[in-house]
Amino acid sequence: MGKISIFWKKGCPHCQKAKEYLAARNIPYQSYDMTEDEHLRMLSIYLSGSQTVPQIFFNSEHIGGASDMLSIAEPILDEKIQATLAAPEPDFPPQVSDAELANAELPLGKILDRYVPDLATNPEINQIKPYYEAMFGFVPNMYDYMAIGPKYITNWLATFLNLFEPTSDTLGSFRMVVVFTTSVAAACTYCTAHATGGALDSGTTPTKLRQIFEFYQHSQGKDDSVLPFNETERVMIRLARAAALNQVSAEDLNRLRELEPTKAKQLIESVGTITASFGFFNRFNDLMGVELEAPALEAAQHSLGSQWDVGKHDSQDRSETTSDQEEHGGDEQNVIQKEKDFIAQIQSQLKAVIGNDLRAYLQENLGIVPNWILAFPEAAQMAVSNLYVSVVQQGQVSAELKHLMLYVLTDITGHQYLNSLEGFLATKAAIKQGMSPELAKKRLEQSLDAAKVKGGAYKDFSEQECAALWLATTASVYPPFTPSPLVLSLKNYYTPEQIVELTMCLAVGGLAQRWTAIMNIESEVLLPANSKG
Repeated sequence: MGKISIFWKKGCPHCQKAKEYLAARNIPYQSYDMTEDEHLRMLSIYLSGSQTVPQIFFNSEHIGGASDMLSIAEPILDEKIQATLAAPEPDFPPQVSDAELANAELPLGKILDRYVPDLATNPEINQIKPYYEAMFGFVPNMYDYMAIGPKYITNWLATFLNLFEPTSDTLGSFRMVVVFTTSVAAACTYCTAHATGGALDSGTTPTKLRQIFEFYQHSQGKDDSVLPFNETERVMIRLARAAALNQVSAEDLNRLRELEPTKAKQLIESVGTITASFGFFNRFNDLMGVELEAPALEAAQHSLGSQWDVGKHDSQDRSETTSDQEEHGGDEQNVIQKEKDFIAQIQSQLKAVIGNDLRAYLQENLGIVPNWILAFPEAAQMAVSNLYVSVVQQGQVSAELKHLMLYVLTDITGHQYLNSLEGFLATKAAIKQGMSPELAKKRLEQSLDAAKVKGGAYKDFSEQECAALWLATTASVYPPFTPSPLVLSLKNYYTPEQIVELTMCLAVGGLAQRWTAIMNIESEVLLPANSKG
């Protein structure tokens, strides 16, 4: 027999309301009184992603609070209750130790699920559906969360397609191997599964993908000539992997120039723009813990073998793959045309925002024209600039705090050029927000220590700001790990849209990091932030 579980506290009228509803209908339920039980309180938070009470579960399905349960139409709720009780007895709640609860990962998406808008009527989602249906047969679940801050969808897609679409002319179907390799290096199983499906559709065999995957599980000291690719392709595989790890070598870059003297610049640029795109995807999807769609899961499971594990992107309630999803009609030329159509559609929108002078736009918004942005192909510069400004410089969270998040991130990951630039921009933003130059400098100096504070304030930083900097610290490793105390702190201090904004900021940082790892970009002359230069 299945069971209904209620985590509750004494003195809570909502808890009483939920229990009375079930008792009046002679519906059995399992009662978990958290009033004086810290373990149950933390278990409830861990399972639900919420600190409020009651928290109600039908078997292992999280229903929410009393209002969530009672908002379900009564005939539907009755049917759901009967189906729950008729099911086999669940292994619920799971046995979780106090230590596990204190250090358990709670993906950001778990606290945002209930805020996802109705995507069927979402104009931004409908705008991108033709492209993704041509490529995968479905719109990836990551856009569920991005739709909480809807302006970001179009801004991100404009950037992605301006970076990704031109690579088809240079790399052809091999570009999906580059996507696969950089995602494997970042240990992002969500993007790895998507890249697997895309590579298979582009003609790469499961054997080739599995050989890359298995080789780099234990590659130390091994010669990659065993991989079933020519030398030019193997160098690009190494570059795609190295970009994710900030380990790009001059030796690989020079070898590619020797092998392809007339095409090397284009090849390096293409690998760079692809890995930059997936620097964004890998970080956003892993911080959110996005649930992997059934078609992508199936592609990875069938192609990569038993060593591949979906990890945090799994779901206990995964819907079955539909025939429509299985039979998506996306040949390469069709996908490319969808990309071009979408780019043509949004290019005029970007022009309206930025105007005719990109440098003037960057100077006005940032006080500097970053060389890493100008290093992108000309067609992509406008889209990247718009994304960076809209996510990092604008929005609901202060620009200074977001630049400090990127300053912390790039310090930990060793991206020296970006670290200097983000420190400069953080100080400049602080002064623009009304801080004295002295306080702006102090906050920059304190930010690295403030990012280590796990629950609390630090000197000139509030608890709210320390939580955002802590998130930046977690994003510095692959895959990022979001402990439940951090996520619950973010939930306390930030709105759902602001949490998406903070995640987007760190994802944009991932884009910049991989691009600068591959491209040899000279540092700007950084004048004092309070100067007029």
